[in-house]
Amino acid sequence: MNKFLYSICAAILACCMAHGQTTAYTTPVGYVTTECKANSDTIVGVPLRQSAAFAGTITVNPNINNPSGFALLSLSGTPNLSVNAFVNTHYVKFTITSPTPAAGDGQWFIITANTADTITVDLNGGTINAVAGAGIEVIKFWTLGELFDPAVSTTIATTTGNAIVSSTSPNAFGRRTTLLIPNYLGTGINLSSAYSYYILDSAKQWRTQGDATTNMGSFVLWPDSYFIIRHASSVTASTRYTVSGQVELGDFHIQLNTLNSGAQDNFIALPRPVDLTLASLNLGGTDAFMLSESTNAFGRRDQLFVFDNSAVGINKSSSATYFYHGGMWKKAGDGNVNHNNDVISAGAGIRIRKYQTNTGTASWDEKSPY
Repeated sequence: MNKFLYSICAAILACCMAHGQTTAYTTPVGYVTTECKANSDTIVGVPLRQSAAFAGTITVNPNINNPSGFALLSLSGTPNLSVNAFVNTHYVKFTITSPTPAAGDGQWFIITANTADTITVDLNGGTINAVAGAGIEVIKFWTLGELFDPAVSTTIATTTGNAIVSSTSPNAFGRRTTLLIPNYLGTGINLSSAYSYYILDSAKQWRTQGDATTNMGSFVLWPDSYFIIRHASSVTASTRYTVSGQVELGDFHIQLNTLNSGAQDNFIALPRPVDLTLASLNLGGTDAFMLSESTNAFGRRDQLFVFDNSAVGINKSSSATYFYHGGMWKKAGDGNVNHNNDVISAGAGIRIRKYQTNTGTASWDEKSPY
C-alpha cells in the first residue's frame, strides 16, 4: 500500500504544481486488498476503476427526448468513435469543475448507444444536470472475468490465483466460492440476492445458478454498488481479493432509491481506495440523508449499516448502525456519542436504508477525499 499512497501523493502534488503553468502528470493507480475469510461472507465493491476509453466535452445541452428516459450527448471535435463500441459495457461520467464543481459533477449513466460523435445514455429514472461544455469520461465497467480471471482460479483456497475458489461441479455440493449480486432494483428491505455466480473449474468459466453452460464472465459490476464473496464451509482457508486500477479523483454521484411507503435498502460501495470517516462522506446533514428525530429506534429515519469483513459468518448482520441526529453521526445503542470519526474501510460495502418519503430518489454527491 505504500507504493499506492505514494502515487496518490505524487499526483496531487503535480496538480498543485500545475497552478499557473502547464504540468503533465499521470492519474494515480494502485491496488486494494481485502482478506476473504473461510466459510464466510465478505462484502465489498470495486474501489478502483478502469482507465477512460475516451475523454471529451459535450457541445450542446443533452437531448433528453431521444427517446424519453434517455439522453443524447453530442461530442465536440471529431472523436471518431467506433459505432456502438460502448453499449452496455461502458458508462459516462461527467466532470464539471470550472470555475468550481457544479450540479451534475460526478453523475454517471450507462451507455446504450453511440455513433462516431454522439453517445446515448440511460437516465435510469434520474435527471441529468450536465450542460453544454461539460467534460465527460467514458469508462469501462469491471466484469466478473476481469476482476476474477477463471483461468487462474483453483479448487483449493491456498493455491487459487484470486479470491474465488473454483467449484468442482455445478451442483450445490460442489460449490466452493459463490459471488452474490444484491437485488439493486428490488423493493423494500432485507432483500434476497438477485444473482449467484461461481467459477466452474472444469470449464474455467463463470457460471450462474440454473445455467451450467453459459459463460457469464462478461457480467458487469456497477462502480458504486457492493457484492458478496461467499466461501462455503468446504473452503477452509482465507483468500485475498485484490483490485488493481486507476484512482477516481473526482466527485461521484450516487442515486439512493426511496419508497412512498416503507423503507428501502440501497447496497453501496464507494469507489475510493482509502478509508473514509463518516464525517467525510458528505452525506449526514445533506438532503440525501434524512435527519433522525431522536436517538430512539422509533425516532430514527435514514440509517447506514456497516459490516465487519474480519468477522467470520454467513448472512452476517451489520456490525454497527448509524444515523444522523443533532448535527453529528450517532450509533445505535451508544446514546449521544459523536461518531463522526468512525471509519469505513477502503472497498467495504455499506447498506443505506432510506426512510419512506414522497420526494422521490435522493441524490448523494459523494465528494472526492483527495
